[in-house]
Amino acid sequence: MHKVDLSITDAIEAAVTEAFEDMFFTIVLGGPSAGAPLEADAAGAQVEFTGEENGRLAIKLSQNAAVEAAANFLGEQPGDVSSDQIDAVVRELANIVCGSALSRWRGDALFHLTPPVRIALDLPPARNAQELRFELEQGSLAVWIAFTAA
Repeated sequence: MHKVDLSITDAIEAAVTEAFEDMFFTIVLGGPSAGAPLEADAAGAQVEFTGEENGRLAIKLSQNAAVEAAANFLGEQPGDVSSDQIDAVVRELANIVCGSALSRWRGDALFHLTPPVRIALDLPPARNAQELRFELEQGSLAVWIAFTAA
């Protein structure tokens, strides 16, 4: 693999845009921004990673964005997706964004990702986290990444 010289925030932005547009058929209208208002969260997930860098990436989606993403990803109507399906899709989205962002940022590095887990919606970003917020067609998305010592 070759090294990709992007900042981690640029890598996250590219990963979010590609994932939403190519896999969730949703346009990212704006972002990233820091501190933009986020609608009430409906779903959240996080992935921890180890390797040349260690840390975790978490996402939170507003209710409308989570339902729309799940419906689009599963090929269902928004009214037909269950809360379990929404949870599973949000966890998969966290996995996709984390893997894609890390590969773009450090394409020459090897990372191990843990299975994505649901997070409490009131879980604040880690103290040293970089947080990005995106406006979507049907709501909003917050992504944060925090690095930890090995």
